[in-house]
Amino acid sequence: MRMFSMTAFVVVTVLVALECTVSFAQDEIAQTNGYSSIRLLPGYHHHVVGTFDGAAGTIGNEKGFVLRYDIGCGGGNYVRNAKQQERTIWVKEQILGDMRIESALVAESDSEPRRLLVTLAAAAADRTKPGCGGLKTTPGGSGPFPANFSVAVKGEEDIVDAMLMIMTYRQVGEPPPVLIRF
Repeated sequence: MRMFSMTAFVVVTVLVALECTVSFAQDEIAQTNGYSSIRLLPGYHHHVVGTFDGAAGTIGNEKGFVLRYDIGCGGGNYVRNAKQQERTIWVKEQILGDMRIESALVAESDSEPRRLLVTLAAAAADRTKPGCGGLKTTPGGSGPFPANFSVAVKGEEDIVDAMLMIMTYRQVGEPPPVLIRF
């Protein structure tokens, strides 16, 4: 018997595909960096951590739920990496508009909780190429940058909460160019 049924995942995906609206308070929109945002469910908080090539951070609540994200080419593709390491319990992929959604449930080990991994990337990206899939992602490029999400799941409710927030992720513009000075 499966510990996690696909029911929760399918329900969330269908709701998003049908473009159902989930009502969030306006003050629950978290800026992940200067060019993207995600809507938080009530009771969740957001913490940003800067990275060299994008943005990273966590979204959590008082119950111990911690959704980690990494936005930018340096993060690669969490789902593809898990598939290559053969750690996946299941993998699902869907294209909605110009966004490719890849998701996987992975088992790190028998003693660790299972993790939900989600990678959002441009549908036009060549999945055989590393990083941003060969897309030009500088200002004026064909973005969007890939966004990776990871959360330890203790039950179906964690999957639903994660997907409800992840599917609100939006890039609101092009990221600034990365300046490297030596």
